[in-house]
Amino acid sequence: MRGDNLATHKISIADLKRRLLEHNTGKDRSKFTCVNGPWDLFFYEVFETRIEAMKHEKFLKTGRGREYIKQKADISLSQSGRGSVW
Repeated sequence: MRGDNLATHKISIADLKRRLLEHNTGKDRSKFTCVNGPWDLFFYEVFETRIEAMKHEKFLKTGRGREYIKQKADISLSQSGRGSVW
């Protein structure tokens, strides 16, 4: 997910629509999501198991993972005609 100030948010969840709504309506208690929203979903990935998802989420929080997200965001936004993230 991407917020107004271009912050990225990596999450592992089962109900994506519900979680995005919680972030954008302030129903979650995270200061990060409240300060950096509203949020748009620019890509998501599906995994067979929660363990796989959690490992990938951990990777996304590394330097290489952030580059991976940037590439995905740039592709997504260029396809939508909105330019680049950074």
